[in-house]
Amino acid sequence: MQIPAALRPVQILAADDDADLLALIAFSLRQAGFQVVTAADGSGALRSFASSPPDLVLLDINMPAPDGLNVCRSIREHSRVPIVMLTARDREDDLVAAIHAGADDYVTKPFSPRALLARIRALLRRSEPVVLGTLQAGAMQLDVQAHLLRMGQGEPVLLTPLEAKAMHILMASADRTVTVELCAQVPAGNCRGFDRR
Repeated sequence: MQIPAALRPVQILAADDDADLLALIAFSLRQAGFQVVTAADGSGALRSFASSPPDLVLLDINMPAPDGLNVCRSIREHSRVPIVMLTARDREDDLVAAIHAGADDYVTKPFSPRALLARIRALLRRSEPVVLGTLQAGAMQLDVQAHLLRMGQGEPVLLTPLEAKAMHILMASADRTVTVELCAQVPAGNCRGFDRR
């Protein structure tokens, strides 16, 4: 049973040749509700990106060839996915090189998992596409932008953001039961296009 794209967990590709740090990052992200794919070098990161494009990429600058900057440039040739560079380098020239390569953020090691999560969530918020138009299921129509629900020809009802999120999940899953397992795969506030309140 396929989960609708808007309800899938956010997938993050994390690439770092420090196995212990990579394991810590992956654990922290999974605990926060993200789906994580890992790679230990630049080649692995590019293969993973090609086979299953993620919603966000974490790249260590000093990975075995190709290094993080070159991986970032390669991804930028065909994708606008948010990219965060992870590095022990803290010189201004390194930051400028990462931004010129196409990175959206630059985090120096050591860093706290909580701070990294905050940066990731901020980038994902800014990168979310605005969902416009109407979602339809049977006689129900949900105006995604205005949070208006209409039943048949009746008057539209203005929903709260939380009600709109719930209706979005239900309508995107029309003709099947919405289980606790399905809802658990949707990180809090991850219905794209809705306010996070």
